[in-house]
Amino acid sequence: MTPTELVDIALTDDERRLLFHGLNEYGGSIQYKPVMTRALGLSDRDTFYDLIQRLLNAIGQNQPLSKLDWARVVFLTEVSWVSTLVGSGLDFATNFRDDAAAPLLRSVQWKINRHGIDGSVLSPEHTDGQT
Repeated sequence: MTPTELVDIALTDDERRLLFHGLNEYGGSIQYKPVMTRALGLSDRDTFYDLIQRLLNAIGQNQPLSKLDWARVVFLTEVSWVSTLVGSGLDFATNFRDDAAAPLLRSVQWKINRHGIDGSVLSPEHTDGQT
């Protein structure tokens, strides 16, 4: 399986909502940070926001994603929820309390891991030119 091959991961409605909220924070409480663009191997702010919108649409419509995009979704959600440096952190705005969100995120992490998706797909040889 290649990083661009589509993978359909069965998520619960709550897991999908958590990921959607995590991504949606980048259009809300999280101010743009160039470090996130660089971390994802993207070229600029517009490309970053185009990616966020594409991922939001895919998660919202229950579409399969590439391994690379699943890794991006989970990474972006982890950062938006936990980090106070580059994410929403304490201001993460969802209707999920931390005690409910943590097991949901952990469940998503296990599910993507079972599909062989890990942080290695975020390395530059996988992200260059793939938005």
